[in-house]
Amino acid sequence: MPGPLVPTVVHVGHTILAAGSDEMKQDILPKMINGELILTLAFLETNGSLEASGMTVTAKQSGDNYVINGTKLFVPDAHVADYLLCVARTTDGTNKEEGITLFLIDTKAEGVQIEVLKTMTGEKLCEVVFNDVAVSANDIIGEPDKGWPIVEKMKHEAAVAEAAWMTGGARWALDTTIDYAKERIAFERPIGSFQAIQHKLANIALEVEGSTSIMYYAAWAISENQPDIPMAASMAKSWCGETYKHAAFDGVQIHGGIGFTWDHDMHLYFKRAKSGEVNFGDSDYHREKVAKLLEI
Repeated sequence: MPGPLVPTVVHVGHTILAAGSDEMKQDILPKMINGELILTLAFLETNGSLEASGMTVTAKQSGDNYVINGTKLFVPDAHVADYLLCVARTTDGTNKEEGITLFLIDTKAEGVQIEVLKTMTGEKLCEVVFNDVAVSANDIIGEPDKGWPIVEKMKHEAAVAEAAWMTGGARWALDTTIDYAKERIAFERPIGSFQAIQHKLANIALEVEGSTSIMYYAAWAISENQPDIPMAASMAKSWCGETYKHAAFDGVQIHGGIGFTWDHDMHLYFKRAKSGEVNFGDSDYHREKVAKLLEI
């Protein structure tokens, strides 16, 4: 079910571990591991871009501090988080990948406004507005103006984390639907005995096994710092996202009327499959990434 695990551990925790100061690691990470802190990522903006050119929240230096202004959207669990990892622009030049800086911001800091958005999935996504929020230079993760490579690494890890939970969701939808097809009787026989149902479930099973393999490989590539991480991450996110959609959609169809109701859990997975599709890039976005990496 939806929760702050992935934003806390993958989006922010891993980023602090990779690029945070020693003081930040010693202060934040033990509390995160013990469950004392909830962390989340403030990345997307009103333009919806995942690229450096879409980062318009500004952080202007003022003495030893930076003053942050702008709006971030779809920030998971910001209303209960203790800290936000904010991707902000500190310098605006021709090369948009330069001038990006990462800040760890206390959600209770003066000028931080958080509003929970309405969603169809029940996920707690928030709008976060920064109004002249003063942040110390000590709260920078990495170096000023050099944060985009850190963001790219985080995006790869986030894509694989999304692929992992989507593969798990697809597996649940498949197993649950197989059980139902064996038990549901129509025309005096289990509906799983009909070829149309068998073919649907066989196709989903093939996709789920493929998703499991590609997701495991992408996770291994990240753990071993392999050179093909960008390719593996994009392939995993694209494939696993589509698998989850197909598994959840056909799961609803095969369950029939009960699959559409809130009395059965299938609707939760169906909605999460759709929302997960766009998290950190949909299938089209990642296929374009793969095509570029193939140099075609």
